[in-house]
Amino acid sequence: MICFLLLDCTDNVQQEKTKQAVDINSISNDTLKIEKPVKPKIKKFDINRFQLEADSLLKVLKDEKYSLELKSDTFNFKTDNPEIFTKGHGIFWLLYQDSSERIVRHYLFEPNTKKKLRIYIVEVNYNKKEQLEQVVTKLETSMNDSINAPDSDDFTRWRLSPTNDYVMTSDNKLYWMNMSYSYSNNEVLKFIDRLKSNVDTTKFKGRIICLFGSNCKNKNVP
Repeated sequence: MICFLLLDCTDNVQQEKTKQAVDINSISNDTLKIEKPVKPKIKKFDINRFQLEADSLLKVLKDEKYSLELKSDTFNFKTDNPEIFTKGHGIFWLLYQDSSERIVRHYLFEPNTKKKLRIYIVEVNYNKKEQLEQVVTKLETSMNDSINAPDSDDFTRWRLSPTNDYVMTSDNKLYWMNMSYSYSNNEVLKFIDRLKSNVDTTKFKGRIICLFGSNCKNKNVP
């Protein structure tokens, strides 16, 4: 009887040692594990999400009764006629002269008011970084163009448009937002923040900003 008790005690002691060894190994293995950094997901621009955010902002800035509707269309350089596509929407003509195969144009508007509360957003994807930079350079040249010589008394830059413009890039993609003169400069900046929050900010860069009543600039762009 005593032998059985001794054997049982010995087994219990051995099991406890084995359990402790397993626990120690588990702790050691967990400690040695190195977590791999999670790569940030590239945020795909979601125009429907932007519409909701812009609509909420519009209600705060202007009036609760206003609501933005959305129309989107796509220009294919190989098959579509740029003159027909830009009819009534010629602000982005410089982009349609380029060889990018696909340009998406979004038109947000308030249909129940005579106030010009519209917003355009054009998104263009380029195959090469060099091509994107060439387009940006072309826009920078255009924003400083004038019908008169710089030393004339009535020298006025054409800008990208007579209203408000904002151009930014993210990776190989270009975004151009145009807003009507009904928005103040401060309001335009708020909508720019909404746009920026919907793109991949790890590769984002503000390139050109033109606020109503002032010249365009391509330095210190938000």
